[in-house]
Amino acid sequence: AMTAVSSSEIENDVEISTGGDGEHALHEVTGEGPIDIVNSGSLTTSGLGSKGILAESNGAGKITITNNADITTQSQNHIIQFPTTPESHGIQAINSSTGASGGITIDHTGGTITTSAYNSSAIRAESSASTGDINISSTNALLNVNGIDSDGIVAVHTTAMNETSTANINITTRGGSIKVLDAPIANLLNKNIYS
Repeated sequence: AMTAVSSSEIENDVEISTGGDGEHALHEVTGEGPIDIVNSGSLTTSGLGSKGILAESNGAGKITITNNADITTQSQNHIIQFPTTPESHGIQAINSSTGASGGITIDHTGGTITTSAYNSSAIRAESSASTGDINISSTNALLNVNGIDSDGIVAVHTTAMNETSTANINITTRGGSIKVLDAPIANLLNKNIYS
């Protein structure tokens, strides 16, 4: 696993596999400044709550994730656990700063993302910023989602009470496919794209 704290860039071109709970293949955390992750190596995780790529910012910088490789999260957590359920997303970007302005950009091209756990989407972006768009693109890629309440692509933008936002959510898919493969009884909870 590769983790950077308060750094601005991770670039990976090798295969990475992790086995422990909460052990992400690529993980960058910053309190200020931008995050830039570029991945062209195959990523596999098998622990509860272990993401393929996780970028977390509570500062003012932009989050950019570029991926053109396969990502597989193999957590066997298929049921709801209270009070929280570990999520094993393929790619996840979180900007928790209301003052952030750079937005989130995720560009996934050509690789296959496969998730298997409860509430584990292929690509997920979350922002609390008052400005800065969320831009997600998936080009000639396969997104295979196998868990209950899991989606192909999710973009969530929230603001604090009484605050307004000028941020937009833009999701683009070109070629490839998004497959929600869970049992039919749970498919009402699963979506190809959710924002």
